[in-house]
Amino acid sequence: MIRYFFYNLLTTAAAPLLFVYLLVSRKNRRLAKRFCPTISPFGVSPIWIHACSVGEISVAKGLIKELRASASNIPVLLSVSTISGYEFALS
Repeated sequence: MIRYFFYNLLTTAAAPLLFVYLLVSRKNRRLAKRFCPTISPFGVSPIWIHACSVGEISVAKGLIKELRASASNIPVLLSVSTISGYEFALS
């Protein structure tokens, strides 16, 4: 239990440092959006899909296509973890 307390304390304290690093790093600057994402307000709760790897994003694209065809009134939110995944999701 005390390990979780210190883990949470350290990750909370490290978050501002990570944010500054991401802003300074040219390669990883786009990942700074994790700290303040721009998400449009939805009228209804969206279906949220999170994909970590490019392979998962590839599968998610097919799933999103099917969801839009069958439930076009429900918005879909896709989040990714890596730069390559972000670039692949935009393509």
